Amino acid sequence: QLDADRWELQDEVSINCDGVRGLLASPDGSSFIVNASATDSLLFYDADFQLVDVLPCEFGSFNTIRYSDDGKLLALGYDDGLVEVRASETLSLLSRFSGHRSSVSDCIFIDDNRMLITASEQQIRFWDLQDQLELGALATDEPVDYLHFCPQRDSLFTIFGNGSTEVWHTLKTRATPSGEGSK
Repeated sequence: QLDADRWELQDEVSINCDGVRGLLASPDGSSFIVNASATDSLLFYDADFQLVDVLPCEFGSFNTIRYSDDGKLLALGYDDGLVEVRASETLSLLSRFSGHRSSVSDCIFIDDNRMLITASEQQIRFWDLQDQLELGALATDEPVDYLHFCPQRDSLFTIFGNGSTEVWHTLKTRATPSGEGSK
């Protein structure tokens, strides 16, 4: 049970924009991104909620935003299926991927930021960030709302709007030690 006495309102902040679709804190808490659907832009704020930058949307509307675990990269998923990877400090474009036919619902970085996984409708796509190419796709029975990767289990969780979840495990080939199996 929640102990409400352990929580207190710290601050009320006005971000002065209409149509907020989401807010995302950087992994270290030093900055925040607001997805402002009314202006089709991302608003970047420092830790004191002072506006420091604006990234206008060039392709439809932003649907999902995700930081890499180290906070160095941003993945942006658009309503039209486009995915961008940007440097979080400079917002410079590093990669742009197309392949989804509809709105990107979620994206996550894995493998020390060498791979990006994206979801749209009933499809999960895997992107190699170093070589900037698609590695492949998986089909799901339901439209994917959220993705989560658990590196300790080498597992990808796909979460659906109906409350169900699928767990995908990576299959790693095992090298045969030299001399074993050959006589």
